[in-house]
Amino acid sequence: MKRVFCIDYENVTFVGAKGIEALKSSDKVLIFVNNGAKGISPNAAKVYIATKAKIRFVDVEIGKPNALDFQLITYIAAKCNPSTEYYIISKDCGYDFAISMLVRCGKKNVHRFPTIAMALAGENVIGDTKTYSSEKTASAETKVNGVEKQQIPNDNNPFKEVFELIQSCGVAFDKDVYKNIIDAVEKTNGKFRCFTMLRSKYPSENNSCEVYQKIKKSYFSIKEAIANARKIAKQNSTQNEEILAVIKKFAPKLTSIQRRQTAEALLCTDNKLDFYEYLRDHFYKKRSVVPFYKNVKKHYEEICGEIK
Repeated sequence: MKRVFCIDYENVTFVGAKGIEALKSSDKVLIFVNNGAKGISPNAAKVYIATKAKIRFVDVEIGKPNALDFQLITYIAAKCNPSTEYYIISKDCGYDFAISMLVRCGKKNVHRFPTIAMALAGENVIGDTKTYSSEKTASAETKVNGVEKQQIPNDNNPFKEVFELIQSCGVAFDKDVYKNIIDAVEKTNGKFRCFTMLRSKYPSENNSCEVYQKIKKSYFSIKEAIANARKIAKQNSTQNEEILAVIKKFAPKLTSIQRRQTAEALLCTDNKLDFYEYLRDHFYKKRSVVPFYKNVKKHYEEICGEIK
């Protein structure tokens, strides 16, 4: 697949070109800068010479706030080709909202990274390219980050499809690993932020992340599956009168809204700690304690026994 790197020179200057020497002859680098090539210093120009990629300067008009940003993202939106991956090289998080809109419009091939090197690390070009023996490969099938592979629970958990999708990416099932993946995918608007979140939890050599490398191609599919799981869980918690009746039986002080929230959390988790964290993270993000949790926790096992 072709790759185009669009550098926001106003934001990252020539520092954003770090890693440019690793690009291929089929790659293109578009440098968005006022006054074209004349706006580049001689020292900076040396950086762009050290690459096999095709270099082109795109002259932009400035004078108003974010003028370059608007022209860069407009250029990509107008030229966007499904057979090409586009990388915005900038530290400006404002691009993420435009990228999110492009994704909603069906264009999932636009990403943002602060440098070309980080973009390449995210695409597994810079990183560990060693080949492994069959013994290590076999070990990788049973472990991920040193954790033994576990069987995906065969129950009515709305996230079962999400789990299976992540497992199909080559990530062995582990509750904590999957929870971190789901958290990173759901809370980010693009691959770079997801990569950053996962790398902080699972760091590896060469500025890479093994877990991210495995799920990156399915990032948007996983995101969509998570949204569907949330929707199903919400529908189930609202429509299943039996579950709501059981919760009301053991925790009569809960309001109708709190019962629905409890039902959704119960359907999406399988232990008390995960249940509490689900309530806290999805319904009480600004509080450290879920107000009604104490009304449920003392009857948690009894409620689960009747509804599961």
